[in-house]
Amino acid sequence: MESYLLGLTDQEQTREIDALLKQSGELRDYLDDLEAFQYKLTESMAVVPPESTRQSIKTAISELQDQGDKEELVKPVEAAKSIPWILMASLFGLVLFFITSIQLFTSKLQLQRELIQNQLLLEQHQKQAQETYEYMDMLQEQLLLLNDPSTREVELNGNRLASDLKIVAFWNEERGQSMLSVRNLPDLADNQCFQMWADVDGEMKSLGVIEQTAGIEFLDYLADAESLNITIEKEGGSDHPDVSRLVASAIL
Repeated sequence: MESYLLGLTDQEQTREIDALLKQSGELRDYLDDLEAFQYKLTESMAVVPPESTRQSIKTAISELQDQGDKEELVKPVEAAKSIPWILMASLFGLVLFFITSIQLFTSKLQLQRELIQNQLLLEQHQKQAQETYEYMDMLQEQLLLLNDPSTREVELNGNRLASDLKIVAFWNEERGQSMLSVRNLPDLADNQCFQMWADVDGEMKSLGVIEQTAGIEFLDYLADAESLNITIEKEGGSDHPDVSRLVASAIL
């Protein structure tokens, strides 16, 4: 029936279907439903055939039913000439639909890629901005500590074990902060490091490993510290100082 509606049946098949349509109202209803479905499909594809085409198809089918076999070689041909409009419109609509779908899908992928790239750039800028804010906050804290009148400046110069060592500690008991200005650190073996200690009530407590770079860095603060001391320790630092390798010391 679908082929008949689209004009794709041969003459013998067309005659058989014409005869069946005369005998069966149910088959005629099915043909009407099929025709309506094809019309809706075409309409949904935004390619609407002329109303005259639809009407001509109905007229041709009606004439075939009424005239029977008298014009069996003429009317089916006329119907076949009209019916291909539905086929052409449907095929064109499907092609248009798929082309539009591919274009929309491609555009969506492109937009998604651009969105991901923009999101990555935004996250990168936010990270850089956060790092900048944190760095500016640290600089501000360092300036406040350096400019505070209650900040004491303590020099630590190396002995014979590290004669080139030059470090200045900034100690502020009121703010509870301390900071190191590393002027120079001698080179050490790969498995060694410089470590800072504070003497609190006769006990040496670690203030952390001194990085092998020049510059200013915050130092752990310990209240009631009596002196600052620097020793050479194994890489990564030690729990207890090796006093035999004490290279610098200063009273607070």
